[in-house]
Amino acid sequence: RAYLGGFPVSAQPPSRTYRLRKFLGRHRAASAAGALAVLALVGGTAVATWQARAAAQARDEARARLQDLRTVAHDVVMRHADALTMVSGSLEVKAAMLRDLVASLDGLAAAAGDDPAALADLTGVHARLAELLGNDSGVSLARPEEAARHVALALAAAERAWPTQQGDARFVDDALRAVQIQAQQLRAQGRVADGVAVLERWRARLESVLPRFEGEAARELQFRLAGTVLNLGIFHDQTGEGSLNRPEQALRHFDTAERLLQPLQGRGDRSADELLGTLLGARAVTRMRMGRLPEAAADAGAALAQRRRVLQEHPGDLMARDGLV
Repeated sequence: RAYLGGFPVSAQPPSRTYRLRKFLGRHRAASAAGALAVLALVGGTAVATWQARAAAQARDEARARLQDLRTVAHDVVMRHADALTMVSGSLEVKAAMLRDLVASLDGLAAAAGDDPAALADLTGVHARLAELLGNDSGVSLARPEEAARHVALALAAAERAWPTQQGDARFVDDALRAVQIQAQQLRAQGRVADGVAVLERWRARLESVLPRFEGEAARELQFRLAGTVLNLGIFHDQTGEGSLNRPEQALRHFDTAERLLQPLQGRGDRSADELLGTLLGARAVTRMRMGRLPEAAADAGAALAQRRRVLQEHPGDLMARDGLV
């Protein structure tokens, strides 16, 4: 009866395998359903594992392509495109190169999952495009509306990248490029106080990270900080597009910028030497407006001497010649 009913027989001690076989024989339908469920679970797990591996591989490939493009961007496009700036008719070529780079970075950044390093690169490319299209203090294509759009894109990318990329000196410098252009645009619109607020916010950020850097990176960021403080002085008191008409505060900013620039002098860096000339000229104007004529004359003479020295050291540089004029 036990055999016919599918139960274990007592002719010998029942093993676990024997008991399991008998149980499955009595419950064929339920056992089949359970087996199918187990197979489905195993199969689903295998498919999910395969999909995860495929997604990880695709992500890794996208990041590898992104890194390749970053190498091209930094070592070829950004470096050699900068050399084109003073060549006749080259600004449009440089702008086209940077636009193509923006398009490629946008696509690969999306594929890489909003990679912070890609956002840092986008900050730099958009900032340089903004300089080309509408930098009031240098050579540009004079397209302020396009420049404003790229400034906004640069700063949007910079805000997202800042938490993880603030240790990258190149990224910090690029973000400050965009900030200074935005501040100039706000001043041109008569929104001087808004421009000052933007400069002060990013000045505080730069001062907070500057101690982390050493060597050339520290010098480049100190130069950028000096330029930011100089702009604050100009926004507080200067002729032209308008200021807050606060000459005493302007002089404090000029003096701070001068202290930042002094250690950078005598290194053959045209940019730092030219910026000091600009600072001396701006301070001369403020002192003249305050009626401090002897000090204004001294600053004006020092500015002229500084510009002449820069031109002597870089005789073929058109920007150095324009600065002296």
